[in-house]
Amino acid sequence: MTLTRHDIHSWNPSALNDVGEAWLAVGRKVEEQFENYVNAVTTVNNHDWQGITADAAQAQATADRKTAYAIVDKLDAVAQKAKLGAESIGRYLGDARDTLAIAVENKFVVADDLTVSDSKSDPTDERIKLMHELQNTLRDKAKLAEDADAQLNQDLQTATNDLRATFTSAETLGADQGAEDGHDLATNPATLTPEQVQRIVEAGTLTPTQLASMAGDGPVTIPASQMEYINQVARSLDGKSPREIQAIATQLPPNARTALANAMQIISNERVTTSVKGDPKGPTNGGADLLPQKIRESLTRRDLVVRTYGSMSPGDVRPQIDLNGVKDNQAIALLVAAGDDQYKAGSALDHGLLEVGRQYLDAQASHDDKPYEYIFFDGHPAISGEDRSGEALYTAITEDIFSSVAPDKAAVEQALANTEHGGDFVHDLLTRNWSNERPAMALFEFAENDSTVEDSNNRADVLAATRSGNIMQAVAQYMSTDEGAAALLNIEGENSESVGQRNPELLNSISHGLAPYIPDLAGVDQPTRPGFDTAEWLNPNTGHNDYAGSRNVFTVLNSGSNAGGYFTQATIAEIIRDEGEYAANPRDPQAGQYLSAAGRLDGLMDTGMQAALQDEYNDKNAHEKEVYERQSKAFDIASTLLGAAAEKSPHGEAAGLLLDMAGDSVKEGIIGKEPGDAEHADLNGPDLNSHYYSILNAAADHLPSTFPDTFPDAFDAAGRLRSLEEIQFDLRERPNDLGQFQTMVRLLGNPADLGKFEDSYNQVTHFGGAGK
Repeated sequence: MTLTRHDIHSWNPSALNDVGEAWLAVGRKVEEQFENYVNAVTTVNNHDWQGITADAAQAQATADRKTAYAIVDKLDAVAQKAKLGAESIGRYLGDARDTLAIAVENKFVVADDLTVSDSKSDPTDERIKLMHELQNTLRDKAKLAEDADAQLNQDLQTATNDLRATFTSAETLGADQGAEDGHDLATNPATLTPEQVQRIVEAGTLTPTQLASMAGDGPVTIPASQMEYINQVARSLDGKSPREIQAIATQLPPNARTALANAMQIISNERVTTSVKGDPKGPTNGGADLLPQKIRESLTRRDLVVRTYGSMSPGDVRPQIDLNGVKDNQAIALLVAAGDDQYKAGSALDHGLLEVGRQYLDAQASHDDKPYEYIFFDGHPAISGEDRSGEALYTAITEDIFSSVAPDKAAVEQALANTEHGGDFVHDLLTRNWSNERPAMALFEFAENDSTVEDSNNRADVLAATRSGNIMQAVAQYMSTDEGAAALLNIEGENSESVGQRNPELLNSISHGLAPYIPDLAGVDQPTRPGFDTAEWLNPNTGHNDYAGSRNVFTVLNSGSNAGGYFTQATIAEIIRDEGEYAANPRDPQAGQYLSAAGRLDGLMDTGMQAALQDEYNDKNAHEKEVYERQSKAFDIASTLLGAAAEKSPHGEAAGLLLDMAGDSVKEGIIGKEPGDAEHADLNGPDLNSHYYSILNAAADHLPSTFPDTFPDAFDAAGRLRSLEEIQFDLRERPNDLGQFQTMVRLLGNPADLGKFEDSYNQVTHFGGAGK
């Protein structure tokens, strides 16, 4: 806008000053009232009020007073802005009015658009100069007044928004507002005011500190007023079905829809507690009983899965499975999915929904194995002969649930670690004939480095690593049993297939999740990767040290080409690291443990892959060549990755040394030589001569100076270790002399460590003799 002469005369900025004073008076009155409120619950009839009820009332009053003072501070800030703005505008208006008066006094004509003209027909030069000066001054002062007004308007708008946010913040919410907003939400959500929407958003929002505590499994303290508000909103939804609640949520703005979902997580989490204990207007702690009534009922109904007998045609009686509450529980899943992942941290809502999904999945997996059974959901046939119109909805039942709950690893951990049905849950997840494997995969996906404790003083970091370990341990433990491995390698049904054939992407996800725990599968404890407890299943055949449990895990993972390939790469990388650690300091008293772990992993890798491929390749030669090709490819990839990451890995220097200096001998030492033609094919495991040579080559810088004279076949004239190919060629007529590699390694390190690689390999593979 542009100020006119009329505006300059009519504007009254002193009104802003009056408004500011009025706001200050309101603030003083609020402070006085809350002081009286606190005093009223502190002293009753001139006596101190004491007891549990008194403590709760006094704590609430003190919290309310603190909130009130915060609001008063905001009011004061707005009032001061108004008063300062009034002063600034008034000063510039005064200057403009003074300029107008001078112009009029000098017989100049001032138009409404502030144009100054002379009433005299023949003005002097001095008069023309004065007219221009008055014109410029008048417009400058009017512009300054206009700018001051615009700035004040902007400042007041910002302050008003801030004040609105303060009035709708979690600290200023309460039971009465929750009841009113909840009623409007339940009856006509589309008509909620901006303030009501903002209150819902604030109610469903936690601070970064609160979210950090939630992530660390600690207590999450929220204002009592926030708990009161959420509880009243939930009570307003008690009469609504889950589908109706979900329909209500879809009518909210996106931020409010997310906040409503978050609020359901907050109020159903037992670790959420209020700043005021014993608040008569609301609960002190979160929990399942605070969820809307019909959501609670849907999650806990006893007839989620009913198995009976039924008939869809005369005389055709079959086993029948009925899934009930499906559409309501899918609605709950959609509501949960609308929330933020960081709020999904062990709530009763997530635990309950995942348990529903587990029961539905158990029924679906059973039907996959026995497709002749009738299966219904919510009273309608999912699949009825040629009629498969309901199949898509039937398939999505558990997919929606698992997708929504997967971020809550506390709920996933509890479901998989359950001693009663955790193993069955793992079986059903892996063997279900998924049309989309992604939802099941999400249960086993973690943030980068979640498996490792990077800061032992960070509770959330330790918890995430422990939880990751517990989840993957539950999967590995099921795979480790003979019964579990057999069920996964030969899934029941019309077309027997392995888990790697049925769900290759899911198994590949499992492979990635288990890879950090490969050392644990060889009996090596990893303190920085807690939760993966192998004591009960790793090596069940006491006294044999054959690691039968680990063998089964390797076998199951190798039933999928991608899963097995990735796991083999990770295993080879670990073997290379172990041998590199040994070569770096072979005299260390603990060095032998690296050879034991490397040999054990080599044996697990060989037996696991061979067993998994046995059914696929009945021809022995084809089978052995396929094993070699897969391991060779995995080695090449693993060595490339190790080389690229040598500077970043804690074991990278040792592994890089082994790879750089030993070359192809490392490969043959781990996976053995390539099988020959059919009549000669024999995959006996690692080439031990190559294995010992690779260690010597990696340790070349600190080999004893006597070695060149003692073992002249292995060294050139300059005392350098010759290439393996050169030595093997020269000793082709004396192959037994290649045993000098073994002798040198014995002399290089601790003699007792010499056979640890071979012994561990043979114990796992049951070869019972020297490798090739």
